[in-house]
Amino acid sequence: MCVEPFWSEQCSRYLASANSQFSIVRNTWNPAGNPAVRPRTNQTGILIGLYSSYAGVITGNQFAKLTLGIGLQSTSQFVNFQSNSYTNNTTNVTNSGMNNTVEGGSQ
Repeated sequence: MCVEPFWSEQCSRYLASANSQFSIVRNTWNPAGNPAVRPRTNQTGILIGLYSSYAGVITGNQFAKLTLGIGLQSTSQFVNFQSNSYTNNTTNVTNSGMNNTVEGGSQ
């Protein structure tokens, strides 16, 4: 479940940037279902920024018709993402961070 201040329907984005553990599980990002966010220009599902010493998990989510499904920025680390579903995204995943774990997933 995504809650303020991290969730914004206008940009269809979950932003994480803190010093605590997190898990993002069983969500659906599909802006085509919301007329307020069409077309998919600059639409991101999950964007992970600065993480210093805590782990995070992203699993079991669905990403459809986005510019970017999951973005792990260069300051991200210790994020494990696996078993997510991607459909018709421009880019499914970018991983610019260090110590992130990319495991099996569905297409």
